[in-house]
Amino acid sequence: MTAYREYLLSREYRRDMLSSAENSRLLRSIKPLTRSVAAHWRILMWTGRQLEALGRRLQRLSYPYQQQNVYNGGSLPVPRAR
Repeated sequence: MTAYREYLLSREYRRDMLSSAENSRLLRSIKPLTRSVAAHWRILMWTGRQLEALGRRLQRLSYPYQQQNVYNGGSLPVPRAR
């Protein structure tokens, strides 16, 4: 008898088959979880993009005030178009 056939008839084979069945059961219970995690990840990424855009917009709006502001000894100028 070959080693492979001995393995197929052995107790280890049955144990391995059982563990693979348990693994597939685990995978089935994990799949919906990964789907919801992916959805939340997409939402987080979208929120991040919106915040970035908002930050850029605020930076553009505050540009005149960065030229000469209270912190480097000047007074706040009247905002003017760039």
